Amino acid sequence: KLDKKDYTRALLCDTQPADCPIIFSNDGLYANLAYFDVNYKTSTDFTPLSSFLKKIINPSLDLSITVDEREQKRKKQSFPFGYCIVKDSFSLRRLSLIHPRSQLNYCEFYKNYSSVITYNSSKSNYSIRYPKKVANSFFLYEKNGAERYKGEDIETTEDELMRKYSSSYFSYGGFNRIYKLFQSKSFFELEKRFSIMWMLDVSHCFDSIYTHSVSWALKNKAYIRKHVTNSNQFGQELDTLMQRSNNNETNGIPIGSEFSRIFAELIFQRIDNNIELDLMDEHGWKNKKDYVILRYVDDFIVFCNNESNAEIISKTINVKLNEFNLQLNKNKFKKYSRPFCTSKTGLIIKVNELIQNLESKLYEKHDGNIVLNKIRNKHDLKVYMINNIKSICLDSQASYSDVSSYLLSSLSKRLIALIHHFSFEKNKDEEFKKIKDVIFTLSDLMLFFFSVNPTVSSSY
Repeated sequence: KLDKKDYTRALLCDTQPADCPIIFSNDGLYANLAYFDVNYKTSTDFTPLSSFLKKIINPSLDLSITVDEREQKRKKQSFPFGYCIVKDSFSLRRLSLIHPRSQLNYCEFYKNYSSVITYNSSKSNYSIRYPKKVANSFFLYEKNGAERYKGEDIETTEDELMRKYSSSYFSYGGFNRIYKLFQSKSFFELEKRFSIMWMLDVSHCFDSIYTHSVSWALKNKAYIRKHVTNSNQFGQELDTLMQRSNNNETNGIPIGSEFSRIFAELIFQRIDNNIELDLMDEHGWKNKKDYVILRYVDDFIVFCNNESNAEIISKTINVKLNEFNLQLNKNKFKKYSRPFCTSKTGLIIKVNELIQNLESKLYEKHDGNIVLNKIRNKHDLKVYMINNIKSICLDSQASYSDVSSYLLSSLSKRLIALIHHFSFEKNKDEEFKKIKDVIFTLSDLMLFFFSVNPTVSSSY
């Protein structure tokens, strides 16, 4: 079980970007803060660690200055460290690593306002990824070998009891990956009811968010302007916190951390409500009856039964986004009619069939037991797999970047399952050689697909 009072655990999952290089994490920061809390919190003895933490990371613990000075230093603006990761074959994505002092302020905000965050994130009928409650599990059960390792996914309410590590401060309602929507029962039910599906994307979402708009979303512009001097309001405090962590910028929020996604979610919850009210008032259309809108962070998916209605809904979404200085990216409109199969979905189906075929060549499963097959030529098997992936990409007009992450994830899960299934000390020489050949084959394939499309998220 997790200690819900340990609000600094947000440092491990919510305050830093998910796409950090494998050589970097907040684990050391979290451990040092915990060590300091036990050993030096009330001590006036000088040590390099205590001095650094008091002067740089958490000035509120510096007993050598007044209370007002501590608060002033704690809330002082900071400048995030920007870095780039590979987005696709042709472009990079710029992310921001927040200063540790500001990350700690994020944790403090979670401590004070977790219940307010979850309350204000539960108002939309469209959102399929929203903080639902504070996560409360560390681990109770390991479903398979992969659960032994720390991952980057958020917790959903359904799977939080299956995790060894808490991968997010909150448990989330809906889906932790958008592809899981397209594999869900609810998606097939929507395809039965509606003949049209449009996918819409908000243009430069996080770069365009105006920090003051979170206050407008939680109240309204007129109310905020009337009570602007009241800095104790939840929205006002969140607005100020986000500005201070981003060098006092009001246009745009740092990209990468879960905290920023929650900030955006609070705004989009209001936008969702405005869209739903407008469609009811102007057209008499009821959500889940005349149409369905789903939203995953800043991606909208519209379901309805004719294109004219889809056009009206899309325009309404754009109008309501404009009220918060946001807009749809018209170059990324994707329109589908039944069957609802995106190019990415079709690609993954073919790749998955190939992986299943590879698995049957490597081993067989019988009543929970794994029986290894003898690999006669590892090189030929790797060539077979790689050439078939090339063929699939060529037929689908796709590239390695479209399939490499899925391949790495699928192959690594199988590799981990094999490693934890077999006891290497008890195996005979012949059996040990089979295990070694399977592990080497999977590892070589993973290294190849990572090298042709190296990304941070697929590196661990």
